[in-house]
Amino acid sequence: MPSDLRHSFISACVLLGLAAASLAAGAEAPTITADDIRQMIADVPSARPAVVSEGMIADALNQHVQELLDAWPLMPLRVPTGKHPVYAFAHPRETFLALSEALPHLRSDVRSRTIDLLKREYEKRPPFSTSLYPMEGNPRLIGGPQDVVTIGPISEQRAATPLRSYQGMYAFWAYCHFTGQFDLASAAWPVIEQALGEASVVASGLMQKPPSRNFNINDGGPGVRLNETIGSLIGMARLARLAGHEPEAARAVEILLPLVVERLALELSAKDVRELPGTPHTVQVLPRGTASFYQTFRAEPVLWLGMTRELAGLIGRKAPQAIRANMDVYFLRNNFWHLAWTEGLPVGEMSILYPQYSRAMFQVRAWVYRDDAAVLARLSDMPWCTGDLYWIEKLTYTLCRMAGP
Repeated sequence: MPSDLRHSFISACVLLGLAAASLAAGAEAPTITADDIRQMIADVPSARPAVVSEGMIADALNQHVQELLDAWPLMPLRVPTGKHPVYAFAHPRETFLALSEALPHLRSDVRSRTIDLLKREYEKRPPFSTSLYPMEGNPRLIGGPQDVVTIGPISEQRAATPLRSYQGMYAFWAYCHFTGQFDLASAAWPVIEQALGEASVVASGLMQKPPSRNFNINDGGPGVRLNETIGSLIGMARLARLAGHEPEAARAVEILLPLVVERLALELSAKDVRELPGTPHTVQVLPRGTASFYQTFRAEPVLWLGMTRELAGLIGRKAPQAIRANMDVYFLRNNFWHLAWTEGLPVGEMSILYPQYSRAMFQVRAWVYRDDAAVLARLSDMPWCTGDLYWIEKLTYTLCRMAGP
C-alpha cells in the first residue's frame, strides 16, 4: 500500500478508535481535521517587540540572557541522575529555539547581541545540525557538585534527543521568524526538503506501531519522537511557505494529520500506568487512581517532552478534560516538579529530576491549563545554571501570558 494511503487508513482507524472510546464513556468524540492542522500552522506568534518589556520577569529574562552572552561558549549541562548522567542544552536547536522566542521580550541592546550570537552560531552549527556541542568552553555550573561539572564525552545516547536534521526544523523556523531572516528558508531549501523526507519515513514508522498502543517511558521513546516529529513538521510547513514551496507545505499537512490524531489518542489513553513485570519500559493502562505514586511520577512527564506550544494548545483545546484528569493527579502527587535541582524519589535510577521534565510540565501549565502570569512566574522557580535555556523559555512564556490571553 502506498505510504500516503497507509497514513490515511491508519488515521481513519485511530479516529474510529477515539470515537468508540468517547462514545463508550458517554462523551462526544474529539476530532482533528486537516483544517485544524492548517490553522495550527497559520497561527504564528508575533515577532514584534512585546508590549510587556518591563518588570521583574522581563528584568530576569534580560539579565539571564545577558549572562549567557557574556559566558558564551558554554558547555552542555551534565546532570547526575543516579545510574547515568543526562545532558541538557547539548544540541544547537535548543539554543536557537529559546533565544529566538525570547527576542521580542529583550531590550534592544540585549536583542542585538543575541541576534549577533545566533548569526555566528548559524555559520558553525545551525539548528538542524546533526552534531552536539563539544564539552568545551565555560561550565554552566560553577561551585556545584563535582560530578556535575566533570568534563566527559557526550554520546548520542546521552543527549536529550536523538540526532536527526529534521528535528531542528522547528527551531530553524523560529530563528527565521523572530529575526526576520525569511530568505534563509530559500537558501536552505535543499536541507529542508531532505528533512521533510526524513520526517515522512519516521512518521510512517510511528504509525505502524502507534505510541498509544506501544507506549514507552524512556526519554527517547515513541511518545517523545511523536511530539518532536510533529513540531518539526510544523516548522517545515512554515519554512516551505516562506520559500514559496506550497506543494511541500501541503505534503507536511498530510503527514501531520495522522500524527496529531495519534498524539490525541495517546493523551486519551494516558490514564494511570504501571510497568509490566519482566518487560522494562513497557506499560499497561490502568483505571484512574490505581497506579502507584512512583509509576505516575515516571509516566506522565515523558508524554510532553519535545512539545511545542502549537501542539500543546491544539490538543488542550480538543481534550481539556482528559488532559486535566491525567495531569491534575500528577501535579497533586508531585508538587515539587518545578523546583530546580529537586531530588527525585528515593527509588529507581533518578536521584535528581531531569531538567527536561520541568520544561515539559511548564508547557502543560502555559499552553493547556493557560495559567495566568502570576502562577507561571511562581512555577518558573530559578535557573538550574548559567545559560539555562529552559528557564529562558519559561520566562518568555510568562511574558507572553502577561501580554494577552
